[in-house]
Amino acid sequence: MKIQYIEEIKKSIEEANLVVVGLGEEWNVSPDTQSSSIYQTVMSDLKAHPEYQWLLPYFYYKWTDDKLQQAYKNLFDLLKDKNYFVVATTTNRGFVPFVREDRFVMPCGTEEYMLNEELSKSMEYTRFVESLEAYKKGEISFEGIQFVKNEAGEVIPFNNIFAPGYKEEGYLPQWSKYMSWLQGTMNRKVCLLELGAGLQFPSVIRFPFEKMAYFNQKATCFRVHRTLYQLTEEMAERSVSVPMHAVELFEDM
Repeated sequence: MKIQYIEEIKKSIEEANLVVVGLGEEWNVSPDTQSSSIYQTVMSDLKAHPEYQWLLPYFYYKWTDDKLQQAYKNLFDLLKDKNYFVVATTTNRGFVPFVREDRFVMPCGTEEYMLNEELSKSMEYTRFVESLEAYKKGEISFEGIQFVKNEAGEVIPFNNIFAPGYKEEGYLPQWSKYMSWLQGTMNRKVCLLELGAGLQFPSVIRFPFEKMAYFNQKATCFRVHRTLYQLTEEMAERSVSVPMHAVELFEDM
């Protein structure tokens, strides 16, 4: 079935005028990483300390393994000659080098900058990252992480959706570009690749893709997810349900 799904996706991409790619949460880490002991340890620690969920994008990015890299490459090789745009709810920016410049938006943020961007250049930030690396290797406990703090002693987080006070202005120019680009999909032959998007942020990928598949008579949507692959009645006529992990679908083609 995997080969059949890939062939259907290839055919739809080739025939489409435009391709909209939704990279969901399944692209945070590969299935191999999810089964590792360090992944389980970090997830357990963050469950015990939910106020530090904003650390997740850092670990996701650092855990970008060969399987994830190969899946990125295979996916975007299919799109190299197409007019496409990527909207991502994954907070792992590992896919960015594979994407055409200015053709992606990450509204949930990453680990690239602190909420206070100036602190990203400080010695305190360097010590913080060094301690994160030591924690990731199992050399220190979660309590040993040396967080960046302001003068009031408050912890300064990475600027992403899991952080209190998330500053969204960083992605808004690209979001405007994406919205403008989407206007050109009306009444055009469009391939919608909804890849690994769960229900954590459904208003970014799942719901808009359902709407596009319903209203655009020339659209074809592929909903790929290990468990949340079901189609709504409205989109079923022009959609394909793929019950697979998105990374595993593209890692070996």
